[in-house]
Amino acid sequence: MQVSPPSSSPETKTLKRVPCETPPFTLGDLKKAIPPHCFKRSIPRSFSYLLFDILVSSSLYHLSTAYFPLLPHPLPYLAWPLYWACQGCVLTGLWVIAHECGHHAFSDHQWLDDAVGLVFHSFLLVPYFSWKYSHRRHHSNTGSLERDEVFVPKKKSDIKWYGKYLNNPLGRTVMLTVQFTLGWPLYLAFNVSGRPYSDGFACHFHPNAPIYNDRERLQIYISDAGVLSVCYGLYRYAGSRGVASMVCVYGVPLMIVNCFLVLITYLQHTHPSLPHYDSSEWDWLRGALATVDRDYGILNKVFHNITDTHVAHHLFSTMPHYNAMEATKAIKPILGEYYQFDGTPVVKAMWREAKECIYVEPDRQGEKKGVFWFSNTVIGVINLLSLLASIPIKGTALWKARSSKTCENFLQTPLLVIGFIILLVSLAGFIGACFNVAWALWVYLVVMIFLIATLMGLTLFGLVVTSQGGGVEVPGRSGCCKPPTACTYETGVIVGGEDCYRWNNGIETLCYECDACKAGVLEEIRLDWRKLSVVNILVLVLLITVYAAGCCAFHNTHHAAHPYHPSDDNRMTKVRPRWDYYWWRWWHEKKEQLY
Repeated sequence: MQVSPPSSSPETKTLKRVPCETPPFTLGDLKKAIPPHCFKRSIPRSFSYLLFDILVSSSLYHLSTAYFPLLPHPLPYLAWPLYWACQGCVLTGLWVIAHECGHHAFSDHQWLDDAVGLVFHSFLLVPYFSWKYSHRRHHSNTGSLERDEVFVPKKKSDIKWYGKYLNNPLGRTVMLTVQFTLGWPLYLAFNVSGRPYSDGFACHFHPNAPIYNDRERLQIYISDAGVLSVCYGLYRYAGSRGVASMVCVYGVPLMIVNCFLVLITYLQHTHPSLPHYDSSEWDWLRGALATVDRDYGILNKVFHNITDTHVAHHLFSTMPHYNAMEATKAIKPILGEYYQFDGTPVVKAMWREAKECIYVEPDRQGEKKGVFWFSNTVIGVINLLSLLASIPIKGTALWKARSSKTCENFLQTPLLVIGFIILLVSLAGFIGACFNVAWALWVYLVVMIFLIATLMGLTLFGLVVTSQGGGVEVPGRSGCCKPPTACTYETGVIVGGEDCYRWNNGIETLCYECDACKAGVLEEIRLDWRKLSVVNILVLVLLITVYAAGCCAFHNTHHAAHPYHPSDDNRMTKVRPRWDYYWWRWWHEKKEQLY
């Protein structure tokens, strides 16, 4: 018998897995529940949304080109980001309407849908027919691990060796940044995050790509021609108005559109509660239900409700967007637990999904394909890197100790101290990660952040002090205890400048009154510390990476120590409850009664 503490928190309900058995209803039952007028496509109404988006986008463009140059400094620095955000959102809505054309949801005439979709998708550098056909296959195979076309999750056995090193705050930040800035063009050009094809180069611009059949290849050429026409128009615009103007009025908003496209699609098909199926279990209806509606606030209307009616869209993709809200309300009572809506704020949901939806594997408790959680068994190995990182720090300090010069030795002791502290703290991190000792990881993280800050300060100090231009050039510089090279010492006669008279090889004076000798010593120190700074920078990068991994280890260890927290109901169950389970359940019930 499995024991799982009850919980009624909204987050727990959101993360509760949807049923993955064959639904007790059919697609026909859902269609009967929807009012018939929801399936009717109106040309005037569809064009009204299109023209409104065009009007708003054109007004924003005119405002930016006609009035922004007249703004006093520094108001343009505030006006342009506001324009980029607004124009990016409006153009995303325009993209959604062109997407409707690809689904034949704009009008009853296929030729009209294709004409409108080709014009406006090409304007946004999207190959209309290419994407239309691949997206149609996505709708035909949603939730299939073998045949879906976009955001196909990997099985645990398919995760690359470096994947587990990226599931930490730093790695997730880098991955999300790349995904939202370059993800859309990479998908179109190289099918990144799409279904793998083994029989050719999968590219949306390539007519002979394995994505398409022979009947579709001619239209791929038309799509490419549309995109090339817009590129030529942008080239002419940049030639007349300048590249900076083209980037400001078109390039940045287009990047925002691409970011929203990836974000919306990612969050619609990536969620801890959604199942994915292999060929032995998949069927179309269950696959279509393996998606989630999200709440983007006011942007739901700007994006023509593609965000909060996505379940209905997957069930009835030819339904126009302006009827999707009514259809969603009609089918929700029939869908019951099969309907998933997540009102989590978008940024929080994005971070959660990036952290927890890494791979899928068969459910060991009897459910079908589902998403499991990242394990920190490798974090202990990662913390060994901290031990290795302490070695070059101590080594460089001992290397500097070979010299007897005071000005070279004053940083030797701090470096040795930092190296040994990193060694000890890394041992604490290693023990904490391998044996789930939360307090050891807590000490590791607190001390490590101070060490990183200290090492960063020393590195910056070395770079600034030893940089070019840090002093005045002295001609004829030489090493310590050597006569200046510009001086000649003959029998009782000194030939040279004033510096030649200052130099003395006496033990009590040596060369320190000689400017040329001082310059020689400083140059030697500068070269040595420039090399040391390079080593310190590499160590810093390594320590920051390991610190991020340590944050992930602390998070996982904390949850391992508290398996009955309400938010963890969907993560694990235990056959026998831990010793504090009944106390925890009593305390949780009392809080629920109180509040």
